[in-house]
Formats: sequence, structure tokens, C-alpha cells
Amino acid sequence: MVHWGTVFVTMTAASFLLGRRELPKIGRFVGLYSGRSVGAIIRAKKEFFDATKDNDLVKLQREFQRGIEELNEIRSELTSVGSMRRPLQPTGAAPSTGSNGTVNHSAVALNTTLNELLGHVLQPSVYEFTSDTEDTSQPWIETFIDKTEEHELFGNDTLYRRTTGFHGDLAFNVSMSDKDPPNVLVIVIESFRYHDSHYLVGEEDPSNLFKGSNITITPNFDKWAKRGIALRNYWSSWRTSRSVESLMFGQLPYDSVTKSGMTGDYDNWDTFLPAHGFDTVWSRDEMKKLAESDLGINHSDWDGPEHRGLNWGVHDDVSFQLLGDLLVNKTKAQVNRVAKGEAKKPLFLNHYTISSHVDYKQRPKWYDRAEKPDFSALYEGQEYSHNIKNYLEMRYFTDMELGKFMDRMDRAGILNDTIVVITGDHGQGPEFGNDVPEDRDVSVTRVGGAIVAEGRLGNAVGMIIDDATEQYDILNTLADITGVPEGGFVQD
Repeated sequence: MVHWGTVFVTMTAASFLLGRRELPKIGRFVGLYSGRSVGAIIRAKKEFFDATKDNDLVKLQREFQRGIEELNEIRSELTSVGSMRRPLQPTGAAPSTGSNGTVNHSAVALNTTLNELLGHVLQPSVYEFTSDTEDTSQPWIETFIDKTEEHELFGNDTLYRRTTGFHGDLAFNVSMSDKDPPNVLVIVIESFRYHDSHYLVGEEDPSNLFKGSNITITPNFDKWAKRGIALRNYWSSWRTSRSVESLMFGQLPYDSVTKSGMTGDYDNWDTFLPAHGFDTVWSRDEMKKLAESDLGINHSDWDGPEHRGLNWGVHDDVSFQLLGDLLVNKTKAQVNRVAKGEAKKPLFLNHYTISSHVDYKQRPKWYDRAEKPDFSALYEGQEYSHNIKNYLEMRYFTDMELGKFMDRMDRAGILNDTIVVITGDHGQGPEFGNDVPEDRDVSVTRVGGAIVAEGRLGNAVGMIIDDATEQYDILNTLADITGVPEGGFVQD
């Protein structure tokens, strides 16, 4: 059994195996909706929350019931119920047309527009099986857990289970040795939507997302995704706190009518994360102390004219420098342990960026004055053009610092000993302003993703996976690559 050291680094106070060829079903409804249906969902959501703000219980109940009735009617229009085998309509492709002549659009009923309001209303009932999954001898929930996963259910009506292993053909193989297990680093990029990356969208760009230009907002992500496995049809649940649930614990975020963040909140970082398997936690306060002692940053620089920090934490140029120092020091310690005949103790590390957080105006002084690419083709003539410009510039900033970090780790030889997952925590919708960007559903839920494993992928280097994947797939994939711990692990 491998014993792992775990570190969670943040700037703020499932059953899908990407490596398996037979890709399983997502444990939450994903389907295609007609344009009218999406509009009805959004309208029902708005009416519900308008009633909530009025604090009128009678009106609240009336509007909620009205939303239930309307969306039950919509349910009959769904073109794909229960089965996740049908691929989603890619954002970068022309929309398909239904048999009734309406245009179908991709929507994900996770924890965004629909799921926030209606919880389990549109989830398949016990009796809704598809012809290729029906097996009355098995609990109905098994239809949402792929046959490649070996597991023990804790109940017949829940995804709560203990995963003990995986089997089946591999879509790609990550070579590793039990005697020298690699480190694992999960980098979660703030507001990284899928169509920031020209590489993920593709050169053909059928929806003209890049307006005929060869611009990419993420040249460094694109560079490293080409050297690894790119995830083109990869989805989040909107809101950073929910990505913690899914990425770190393989869990579907709990449903909530009134909250869009993690339901139940955190005990606090220093209590919650160590209680759930992390040995070390660096929040923004620890980051600031380290930057002042190790990088020579003055305390007054955080909020002063240099703007080395923002109200959410320290900027990504600082955090990636500290992250790199940490990895260099941890790797040296591993080498020394192995030289003494001791166990390597590989590291599992999770890092969240923050600079590209809304409102996209807070930036270091040096970057504010630096020359930047011309992104005008992507925002000129739009209602929120200035907001879009700010978003693109700050996403470019974070990508630039990601590139510096990855290049440094490459030069130090650390990438040859580390599996790196790069993922968006969620997308964004600056085209809709900053009040309700989540109404731009696909833009805020479809995110960029890649797995980089230098020297371990063989002929799979440069593979692009077009099958639908979600954030809670990552933990299972990493467990399959590095080995399931003795006794398995619990997920929901």
C-alpha cells in the first residue's frame, strides 16, 4: 500500500474513468433540451428567487409549485432520458435540429439553472430504464455506475458506495511503477471555460467562437494539453466550492434550492480539509506569510500600489512561485528518503488559482502596465465589451503564470515524476455581465481540462477525449492510474 502525503493549496477563505475505453454513465441526468424548455427553466428559476427575495411564503410556495408543474411538462420533451451513452452537442459545433424542427441545445442538469431549483424532479425514476441498461436483478442506481467499476453499494437508492477497483480496456495507459509511484498535482484554474482554448475548440471553429482569428486565450494550456490528454467535453457544476466536492472527493454536490455553493459550508479550511485526508492546508494567510519571508514581498504590497494581492487572496504569479518552491523542496526530500532506503511517500497536491475571479479588474501593477495581446476581435460591439476584455486579459495572465510554472517544473525534471491534472473550477459568462453569468449555461459549466504525464503516455500523447466527462470523474481516474488504496475508497 502506498502512503501519500497530501497538501491543499487555495487562494480563498464518481464513476467515470477517463482512462477506460468503455466510458460509463454520469450519475446525474444529462440531456438535450429544446430552446423553449431552457427558457422555461430559466424563467421558473427567476420567479422562484424573486419570490424568495420578497420573503412571501405564500407566493414562494405558489411560484415553486408552478415551476414544478411547468418543468414536469417539459420532462416529456426531453430527447434523452437516463442513458448517458448519447454524446452531448459540442459547444463548438452547430446545434442539431430535433424532429419537431426546434433547435436542441446542450444543458447539464447538475447544480446550475435546473438542478438548483428542482432538485431531483428531472432525475430518472426507479422505473425509467433504457433498453441497454435494464436489469431488474440489480438496484436501479446501478444503471448510473459503469460496469468497469468494482464497488459495494451502501444502499439500493444511493450512489454512496465503496469503490474497490476497476477493470476493462484502457482508452490510454499511464505507465508507473509500484516501487516509484509518481506525485499527483491537481491544478484548478479559476473561471477557465472550454472555449478559452483554441486547441480544445479546434481549428475549424464551426460556431465562429474566435471570429475567424487564430487567437487563443490559453497558449500555455494548449501547449501542455498537446503533450498530454485533452478533455474536450468536460463539465463542472458552477461555483468553486462545488468543484472541491467533486474533484477532491468524487462527490456530486448536494442539492440546494437556496444555495449555489457547497451545501453545509465548511467547518473552516483548517478543520474541514485535515479531517478529510489532507495533512497540510495553505490558505491566503499562509501564502502571504511565505511570500513575505521567502520572496521578499513587503506586507504593504498586497493592498498597496503594487497590487500583489486581491480581496480573494494573492495573485497567481506569487502563488505559482510558492507552489513551485514547494514541489522542488518536496521532491528533494523524496530523493533523500529513497537514498536512505526509506519509502518515497508520493505527494498528492491540490492548487487553486484566483486572479481571474470576477470582477477581473484586480491585477498586479506590473501586469497592468505590460503589453497584452489584442483580444478586440472577441469583444468589440458587444454589450459588456469592457467586462469581456478584462476577463480575457486576466485569464491570459493566469495562463501565462501556469506556463512559467510548468516550464520551471519541466526544467527541474519534476514533471517526469508527477502526474498533473489541469482543470477549470467552473466557466464564466462575462458576455452576460457579472450579476447572473450562470444564465449563460454552457459557458459557465463546460470547462477546459487536461492530464499531463510526461514520459508515461506512450502513443497516447496528444489524444483528445470527446466523450462527456465531469469533475467527479477525475478522482476515479487518478485512483485507477495510481492504484486504489487498500480497502477501497468511499464516494457518492
